Amino acid sequence: PRRPPPRGPDQPLTPAPFSISGYDIPEGTVIIPKLQGAHLDEMVWERPHEFWPDKNSRALAFGCGACVCLGEPLAGLELFVVLTRLLQPLPHCSVILKMQPFQVRLQPRGTGAHRPSQSQ
Repeated sequence: PRRPPPRGPDQPLTPAPFSISGYDIPEGTVIIPKLQGAHLDEMVWERPHEFWPDKNSRALAFGCGACVCLGEPLAGLELFVVLTRLLQPLPHCSVILKMQPFQVRLQPRGTGAHRPSQSQ
């Protein structure tokens, strides 16, 4: 027989028998959400099977409901501290609405640098 997955003492059990999508669920059943299935749901995501960094992020990386990861607030705080330490030494941050014209001079480094041939 298959061993049940480990569960914490506070993981909720179904309080009464019920039916969902034609399946009868008995009282006292532990329901574990499959997060991978939630991330691949075509009713939620426009293109769930493609790498698409610009999509609207509704990720459930830290879980949901009563089983949410206890480390989520710590992870958010760590991200804030790391980004603050990275940006703090910079003299200022601003948005440039119109770039001033500038010139660029490119030259190869050292004598062994590759130089494109004139025939190309």
